[in-house]
Amino acid sequence: MNKVIITGCVGFIGFHLTRKLLEQGLQITGIDSSYSPISSWPEDSNPVMKRLKNDRLNILKSFKNFKYENISIGDPKIEKYTGPVSIVHLAARAGIPFSKEKPIFFECDNSFNFSRFVHMIRNIDVRNFVYASSSSVYGGAETDEPTQETSPLNPLNIYANTKAYNESQAKIYGELYNMPHTGLRFFTVYGTYGRIDMAIYKWVTAIYNNENLILNNSGDMWRDFTHVSDIINGIELALRKPQKNKIYNLGRGETVQISNVVKLIEEYTGKIAIIENRPYPEGEVYKSLSDISLAQKELGYKSNVSIKDGLLEYITWYKSYFNK
Repeated sequence: MNKVIITGCVGFIGFHLTRKLLEQGLQITGIDSSYSPISSWPEDSNPVMKRLKNDRLNILKSFKNFKYENISIGDPKIEKYTGPVSIVHLAARAGIPFSKEKPIFFECDNSFNFSRFVHMIRNIDVRNFVYASSSSVYGGAETDEPTQETSPLNPLNIYANTKAYNESQAKIYGELYNMPHTGLRFFTVYGTYGRIDMAIYKWVTAIYNNENLILNNSGDMWRDFTHVSDIINGIELALRKPQKNKIYNLGRGETVQISNVVKLIEEYTGKIAIIENRPYPEGEVYKSLSDISLAQKELGYKSNVSIKDGLLEYITWYKSYFNK
């Protein structure tokens, strides 16, 4: 696996994966259009997000074994790539609230362009194709038991629906063109260089800026927070084991109440949050909890970072990066 193509390389997870594989000496072609050609994305004009994206890209460009392609995943140029090559597809539009506001953009970027991408790579010598899905495809859990890969899918929002669609398309293309493919359902990923629309960034920023920290349902919601390093480890393991039509959960395997995460942030920052409670948000999941036993058994996956350690690392980075 010397040659790898990574889509969404300038994104949060894509950046961390690309940097780690570059450090291992692999030849990486990173694809990322960074800003949507079809939509005015809320973060596009935000100076903080621009800084994060530019800093991520500059770090990656410092490696001699990195080639950057500033193109979308629907660009015809992709059809001219040659193998053998492994591909990790991470490019996507994220954000459940905005998917409700602008659903057509998600359908274009996440659904149509995903289909176009797998169509263009179908005749390349692809040794393995690993793509990002999401725990949101499960929808609301009807039980307190951890969610298994065999659990019914019940997307509650447009973003989740595009991810479920990606899984079905990958299965069809993989079978038609004999292409190994593995989908990874990520559970609430967080970590350094994270997006500005992510909850932990918003909460930490609100506390440091003495602004209202918005809590939905008074913080009575639960998430399986997964540190980005654990996600990167899971992607690597899947990438090195080509399989036909496999799906794995990648999570921490424990669920944490949102209100308790805010208390940890208060403890680590030494500041008291100004809480603004809001109603339960439509389309959001009340609780997420991953069953990671299949990934543990078949991939050797292991989650190593607790929410306490991961959050402390994030806040330490945040203070340094934003001079707090």
